Amino acid sequence: EVADRAVSVWGRTYRWDAGPMPVSIISQGQELLAAPMQLVVQLAGEERVSWRGAAPEWVQASPGKAVSRGRHRAGDLVLVSDIAVEFDGMLRFDLELQPGAQAPVVEALFLEIPLRREHAALYNVRVPGGSRAGPVGAEPRQFGFAPFVHLLSDRLGIEWFAEQDWHWSNADEARKLEIIPGDDRVVLRVRL
Repeated sequence: EVADRAVSVWGRTYRWDAGPMPVSIISQGQELLAAPMQLVVQLAGEERVSWRGAAPEWVQASPGKAVSRGRHRAGDLVLVSDIAVEFDGMLRFDLELQPGAQAPVVEALFLEIPLRREHAALYNVRVPGGSRAGPVGAEPRQFGFAPFVHLLSDRLGIEWFAEQDWHWSNADEARKLEIIPGDDRVVLRVRL
């Protein structure tokens, strides 16, 4: 079901504001996010640059899938997004960065998913040769590319996944994925 800036699926509701990423994920009546998800871009000489633009425009809504298109700007960089929300709650992001007239240098681009601590007590990361799993704990954890990461409690959680890391340009190959615990949240950072 699509209503303005929200999409509801099987037991879950996603809500957007004016940015490309969800600001709220409600699952079984509970908010999963401690803060809005962010696609963070760092342009040459600047710390973090915010994306500006309109809320996603829902161009398709059927019982199986809703699709939105968005266009956002950070400095002289344009982000074109196609976001699909499937009936089972899977979000698929297809993102394209387009340089403006000044062709800014992108020093860093990463996705941050800040989950409430109570919904991210455990982790499971698929690594070559098996999985690494256990309690999140108090110390940050870094991983090279892994096709999926689960952050969850005994009832709720999320899974981030990607088929491959083609075209990722990482200065530190061992820190493509990070789990960063805090007092009230656990942040999954995906360094693109």
